[in-house]
Amino acid sequence: MSSRGQKQKWTEELNCPICLEIFTEPVTLKCGHNFCRFCITHSWSEQLKGTCPECREVNSGNQLKPNRTLVNLSNEARELKSPQNKEMRDCDKHSEELKLFCETDKKLICIMCLIDADGQSHKSHDLMLIEKAAEIYKDKLKSSFDPVIKRNEAVLLTESEQKEKISALKEQVSRLAKHVTAEFGKMHQSLYDREQRVIRELRQREQEILQRMEKNLGEIRGSLVSLQQKFSELKKQMEKDAFTFLRDENTRKRRVSEEYVKLSLSEGDLPVGIYTGPVQYAAWRDMRHIISPGKYLPFSD
Repeated sequence: MSSRGQKQKWTEELNCPICLEIFTEPVTLKCGHNFCRFCITHSWSEQLKGTCPECREVNSGNQLKPNRTLVNLSNEARELKSPQNKEMRDCDKHSEELKLFCETDKKLICIMCLIDADGQSHKSHDLMLIEKAAEIYKDKLKSSFDPVIKRNEAVLLTESEQKEKISALKEQVSRLAKHVTAEFGKMHQSLYDREQRVIRELRQREQEILQRMEKNLGEIRGSLVSLQQKFSELKKQMEKDAFTFLRDENTRKRRVSEEYVKLSLSEGDLPVGIYTGPVQYAAWRDMRHIISPGKYLPFSD
């Protein structure tokens, strides 16, 4: 029997009688038969508990003893059965274990490749055991490490420098933003102060003009009251008899002419031009102490 057949027979012996797969967490019953823990537990939940599915013997106490030896063998069998292990360890043509390395063809071969009619060419080739060949070729491969390591170090250095430049840029932008905010803050404050000062001056002029206008309005109202009184007196004169009315004629004319006062309007002589056209110029003039065009060079450390 070939080694591949022996491996297949050996791995089949490690199959659980219930699931027919390699044991997983194998346990042993008192009768000596082995099962996966899950398989026997599930079997007992559906059938008579404690009965061995193989020999039907009743195991008193329903004890499940872990089989540590079988655990190790099952793990090894699972590795041998894996497709990856088969691909790596067995010859595709002869199903024998690959044990030699042909340096001439740079190929893994098995013992059967040397005696097979199609493999006669390998006899004149340089052959080595896989372990020895791997050692030699690994040493050769190490010579490629230095350029890769140096390149890796160069890339790491470049990465570090790029990170530093990114960090420096962020810090510079942060400083510039603070500088711009501070400078505009000064202008905002200057403009606000100028605005408040102009508003105060405007209100002050308003009060001064209003005082004059209110005073003139008072005089107008006083004249109006005086005229209303005079009108009332004249109406009384009209009610007198002819003798009395004519007797007072000269006095009446003199008093009317003496009491007549010419009235005028107080104008709102507000200097409107100060608050319209040159507002921006006046504000600029006030800010000259904090703004000097051409003074600042591009921001730098």
